[in-house]
Amino acid sequence: MADDVTLLPCPFCGAPAEVYAPYKIIRCSNPDCLMEVRTMVNLREERRAEVWNTRVSDPRIAALEAQLAAIKARRCETCKHWSRVSDNDFGVCGFWTDDRSTWHAYDDERCRNWQGKGAADADS
Repeated sequence: MADDVTLLPCPFCGAPAEVYAPYKIIRCSNPDCLMEVRTMVNLREERRAEVWNTRVSDPRIAALEAQLAAIKARRCETCKHWSRVSDNDFGVCGFWTDDRSTWHAYDDERCRNWQGKGAADADS
């Protein structure tokens, strides 16, 4: 096994990987790791690091990451109801009445009224 190969941590507990000398297998260095993760002895030595570093992608993780990105994109600053006060970092969230005579501020901490800036602007 090449000395310049970087081994990923254990996929279950996150502990560093180690090369167990007698058999030159790669395994988790955490003795309390319940998964007993290690590479197989019957693999060629050159392939052991490659096999250890291989991770199967879980479609559930990708779906959760996509949901998180969508939530992060729904920041107040990206909402059509958000109005910045002057050049400050302070802003307010709300809407004008149809005749634009009264401003109604949303006062809930969790905005249920988010709409992207490109949303149809029938009410503004």
